[in-house]
Amino acid sequence: MKNSAIPGLPGKTKPYVLAHRGNKTMCPENTLAAFRKALSDGADIIETDLHLSADGVFMCIHDDTVDRTTGGHGKVEQMTVDELKKLCASNGNPAFAGEQIPTLQELIEIIPDDVALALELKSNRFLEEAVARQLIDELKAAGIMERTLLLSFSLERIQSV
Repeated sequence: MKNSAIPGLPGKTKPYVLAHRGNKTMCPENTLAAFRKALSDGADIIETDLHLSADGVFMCIHDDTVDRTTGGHGKVEQMTVDELKKLCASNGNPAFAGEQIPTLQELIEIIPDDVALALELKSNRFLEEAVARQLIDELKAAGIMERTLLLSFSLERIQSV
């Protein structure tokens, strides 16, 4: 096997195990429970989707609304982090009652030094220079920039960052 292609993961060999939205088979997607389960299962990379709350906090949620994965209704970008944190992200599974939509910072706090992040930039807010700069600054401040992959279906979003 070849050496790591991700500079921040020295000593890792390919293939990498990427946990898409965490372990969403056993836990509600894009929750700390799903991310922790993926880590305990040996994931090398944790993938999540990012949207921005109304008050400028990066939130780990796939859809632009909270409707599918919580009991709430509305667009992520029109809700504050406090409003988003009041929602149950159990996706209807009573075993995960009380699970919340995590912030990017909460995810970063549970990522070990030998695991990378893959962040899908879902929102067009990432086209704004200030938002792109905020993301890079947060990743650098957390010391995880070298272990972060940025993804998007939008070339413009990637180029803005």
